[in-house]
Amino acid sequence: RVGSLVSKVEGFLNPMEGFALYWLARYWPTAGSTVEIGSFKGLSTSWLAHGCKEGRKGKVTAVDHFGGSPEHQVGQSYQDKDIVEHGSTLGTFKKNIDSQNLTEFVDVRVGASRTVINGWTEPIRLLFIDGDHSYEASKSDFEFWSPFVPIGSLVLFHDIGAWHGVTQFHHELSQDVNRWKNIGKVHSLAVVQRIAS
Repeated sequence: RVGSLVSKVEGFLNPMEGFALYWLARYWPTAGSTVEIGSFKGLSTSWLAHGCKEGRKGKVTAVDHFGGSPEHQVGQSYQDKDIVEHGSTLGTFKKNIDSQNLTEFVDVRVGASRTVINGWTEPIRLLFIDGDHSYEASKSDFEFWSPFVPIGSLVLFHDIGAWHGVTQFHHELSQDVNRWKNIGKVHSLAVVQRIAS
């Protein structure tokens, strides 16, 4: 049922990756918030929000400036019509979330990751990093938000193996075996668990 609702939302997430997000959002047992960095038009947000709703795990905090990643800009490899016409995907994002009756399960924070983090105090049970896929951005998103991920909780990276920057950062993080443990991969979605602070 969730799959059919989510299937109408435009995005770059494989359905099995989406189901993994949904399952983890619904069932992962540690306490805290669910946060995604990079929301685009709400595909991953929808999967996460359905999981939070059905698992009674609160809301998804969706962090994005909604101006698109570099590849979504005019003339780039994944030029996007909302970016071309409106300069933002926020309107489409809100429509997609509302159409699934998920608005009360999504806390939208419009702005850059480094800005939105100011004043954040809550522990994060699931941190999904799927914004700018460059090495520098992936690393900085992780460094800003991961201090709020307690032992036992998860950080998820999208497009591992598909985009060089985030793949390189994930590979480097995987070397830190005393603090982080790879616990699974679904297509290009990699799941890492904090095992020590």
